[in-house]
Amino acid sequence: WLDGDLAPRLPGIGTRLASESRGMLSAAAIDAFVDAWRHGGKRYAEQVLQLVLLDASLGQLASLSSAAE
Repeated sequence: WLDGDLAPRLPGIGTRLASESRGMLSAAAIDAFVDAWRHGGKRYAEQVLQLVLLDASLGQLASLSSAAE
């Protein structure tokens, strides 16, 4: 699923999460974690999936917040 349907969500995920969390999350650390998964750290798949879900959730909240203003 991360290599397939969700693969398009991975590029830029660190930058998006850092922005959406107002700097509480490190873009470099997230990107390094995703790179570790891509380069054989398949044991990190569940955590990468959680980052993808967090990215989607925070993106939706940001959209709702912008629409409410």
